[in-house]
Amino acid sequence: NRLDEHRRLYHQVLRGVFLLTTPIALVLAFVARPFLTVWAGPKYGVHSTGAFYVILVGLWFNTLAYVPFGQMLASGSTSTLARIHVSELIPYLVGAAVLTSAFGVVGAAAAWTIRLIVDAVAFTVVAARRHKLPWVPTPHRSTACLIGFVCLAGVLLGLSGITSSLAARAGWSVIIGGLFGLATWKLILTTPERDSLARLLGSILPNRARH
Repeated sequence: NRLDEHRRLYHQVLRGVFLLTTPIALVLAFVARPFLTVWAGPKYGVHSTGAFYVILVGLWFNTLAYVPFGQMLASGSTSTLARIHVSELIPYLVGAAVLTSAFGVVGAAAAWTIRLIVDAVAFTVVAARRHKLPWVPTPHRSTACLIGFVCLAGVLLGLSGITSSLAARAGWSVIIGGLFGLATWKLILTTPERDSLARLLGSILPNRARH
C-alpha cells in the first residue's frame, strides 16, 4: 500500500544520504589540515583543524537530519519543529558561552555541533514515533557497511601519518574513494538497492544529456 511504499522510500533516502555523506566526511577530515594550511597559512592550519573536525561531525548529523526534517515539514508538523528549536535556545546560549569561555573556538564549535546532534535525534525520534518510519540509516548489510567505514577511516588515518601535502592527500582520496565506492557497490549494497540506484542514475543522466 501507499504507507509501505512511503516507508520504503523514506528508508531508501536515509540509507543513501548515510552512505554518501559518511565517506565524504572521512575524506574531508583527511584533507582538512593541508587544505586549511594552504588556504590561510601554517598557523591557521594548526589551530583551526580541531574546530573543523568538530564542525564536520555536526554537519554529518545535520545532513542526516534533513530526511526526518523534510518528513516533518511535509506532514505539517511545523509546530513541533518550532517547539524543538525554541526549547533549545536557552541551553544552547548557556552552553555556547560556557564552552567558548573554557575552550575558545573549539568550544564554540562543540556547542554548535551538540545543538545539531540534538536536532537530528529529536527529528528522527519524532518521525519514527509519529509516522512509524525507520530510524536506522544503515543498509540491509549493516555489519558489512560499518566494517567498511571503519576500514576506510583506518586507511585514511594511516595515510595521514605518511603524507602531509594537499596534492598527495587529494590524490589518495580519489583512489581510496573510488575503491571504497566499488567495494560498497559489490559487497554492501543488495541487488534491490543496486537496481534502485541504477534506475535513479538512469533517470538523471538522460535528462542531463538532453540539456
